[in-house]
Amino acid sequence: MSILNKGFTLIELMIVVAIIGTLSAIALPAYSDYLTRSQVTEAVTLLGGLKIPVSEYANIHNVWPTAIISPPGVGLGATQVVGTSVGKYSRALPLSLLAPFLQG
Repeated sequence: MSILNKGFTLIELMIVVAIIGTLSAIALPAYSDYLTRSQVTEAVTLLGGLKIPVSEYANIHNVWPTAIISPPGVGLGATQVVGTSVGKYSRALPLSLLAPFLQG
């Protein structure tokens, strides 16, 4: 009388779970790094479109703009420039943080 064993043993299932856990522990940080890099790449691309308007403004007014978009209800002042950009991660940033990188 021979009994055929069907299915998986507990040890086999534990090995599979350990392998899946190890692979996910490697893959999740790599995917997170990939997302961060893609967001930075998009930000650099979007800010590249503002290089010329900001440089022109700085040449005309002899001062770096302090904001990309004027606050609601306030007209453009002497230290602001308007730029349009469309992207998933686009935001209004103070240009005082970006001024050193816009030269060149």
